[in-house]
Amino acid sequence: MSEDLKVVITLREDKAAVGVQAPNCDPVLAVVQGGLADALTGVPALVARAREQWQTNKQYPKSTRAPAPAPPSPTARPIPTRTSESKTKAAEAKEGVMKSMF
Repeated sequence: MSEDLKVVITLREDKAAVGVQAPNCDPVLAVVQGGLADALTGVPALVARAREQWQTNKQYPKSTRAPAPAPPSPTARPIPTRTSESKTKAAEAKEGVMKSMF
């Protein structure tokens, strides 16, 4: 295994996210309570855990995607549209309602 190793520490409030990664290997992550000193103290153990994991599985198993939904069938009924005659009748009915209100 390559000796190249990357350690990333992200500090936020009273927690530290620590990640260890080597070329062609998935990262191994841990969250440590405390600040930078606590995170640095835990790095050697995390590196050892990562190297042990990489001996058996360098990368996590590939996920499988669910099949894409089938496209709608081309025989679906079209949505009916109003004809100009039905638009006129609707406008006349609305006008009649408006006149009766006044």
